[in-house]
Amino acid sequence: MEELFVKNGHFASRDGTVYQLRGVNLSGSAKLPSKPDGTTHFDQTLTFLNHRNVSFVGRPLEEKQASEHFDRLRKWGFNFLRFLITWEAIEHKGPGKYDTEYIDYVERMVSLASQKGFYLFIDPHQDVWSRFTGGDGAPGWTLEELGMDISKIQGSETAIVHHYQGRHYRRMSWPLNYQKYVCGTMFSLFFGGREFASNTIIDGKNVQDFLQDHYIDSVLKIVRKLKKYKNVIGFDTLNEPSPGWIGKKNLGEFEGFGFGKVIKTSPFKEMYLSEGRAVSTEQAYMLGFWSLPWGKVQLNGGGVSLWKRGYQCVWRNHGVWDYDPNGAPMMLKPEYFYRKNGKKYEFYSDFMHPFIKKFKEAVQKTESRFHIFVESDPSRLELEWREASKKNYGSVVNATHWYDISVLMLKRYFPWFGVHVFKQKPVFGKENIDKAYEETIRMIREMSEKKWAIVLQ
Repeated sequence: MEELFVKNGHFASRDGTVYQLRGVNLSGSAKLPSKPDGTTHFDQTLTFLNHRNVSFVGRPLEEKQASEHFDRLRKWGFNFLRFLITWEAIEHKGPGKYDTEYIDYVERMVSLASQKGFYLFIDPHQDVWSRFTGGDGAPGWTLEELGMDISKIQGSETAIVHHYQGRHYRRMSWPLNYQKYVCGTMFSLFFGGREFASNTIIDGKNVQDFLQDHYIDSVLKIVRKLKKYKNVIGFDTLNEPSPGWIGKKNLGEFEGFGFGKVIKTSPFKEMYLSEGRAVSTEQAYMLGFWSLPWGKVQLNGGGVSLWKRGYQCVWRNHGVWDYDPNGAPMMLKPEYFYRKNGKKYEFYSDFMHPFIKKFKEAVQKTESRFHIFVESDPSRLELEWREASKKNYGSVVNATHWYDISVLMLKRYFPWFGVHVFKQKPVFGKENIDKAYEETIRMIREMSEKKWAIVLQ
């Protein structure tokens, strides 16, 4: 397949022929191991406790069926793929230990995709940090290096995990993990460890550099394998990266959104919950950010600590909270993640943008032609990229996601009700919903035109 370039905001061949790319994610199954089967409604005790000895070979496609699947996708009119991988799939064995069988498998799938006429970019996927915190993405050892005990996540109630809750698991409750302790902490450390956890050092590095360096080095294993394939046009930085608790105005308050019954725990409550303290907190019926109180619930009644012996909450280590003389948890720095010396933190410019530059430089040092796909929280229009691409280097692509948020969360289409994803307001009436669809998609393009050096929509 011929290499694609950028021309007037489109992908085009060297002679200027514009390609109309019609794509699909391939696919959600890549998020979970094939051996043992990581399907979330099955008991995952074995894969959680033995997380270093899993395999993602055969995700997303079993090799003997791959040709048939690619042929079917072509007949349906697709010519472009967002090919999902995960950090865990590459480096699950431990820091610096890579699964070469999986890396070779990815190369074979990309080669076959080329033979079938597909362009693609690689998406190092994550949802709420990892499988062990209700989603997918990072290896289990990223938690263990901080002193967390994966076997205590269930008892401490510091994450919402499908196989732990079984039939009591609420549909589409997994995004609430962004408000829970483990996910909120890990993303805060990944992007802001040097600023917020300066004395958390792993293998001689600040936790931020330790995590980012291992993540990027894992992706580079795939970059080196795929650089010779012209159908690979680039790499995503990270699927829907979360700020964690960076930017939270008050750690004593719940600032998230939800649909249906939601247990509302503030970051502060999550912090002492992680140390085995029981928490009494509000339950509410939520519709987006609108909330109706629905009684109280108690969490961690068994007093289970998330931490291994000799470890404690990383934020207590940094003076964010502590215990008073009577042993009760007390908040010391409610604005710890919000501002410093009067200046507010800005997640994208202060933390995300430097990570993108670091990722981009590492990938394009290995293969300069690769385009770098960039996204952020899909509810925010905060992406900006002013630097023009160097000659013979791939561009930076605005890969912002668009959602019909009410359909996504409720799994039903109501012609009379929707949610404007960027204004975060309800929309009523079919005509207004259609206008909201048009406006939100237009807002993504306008962000590119106003805030980006090159428009690639």
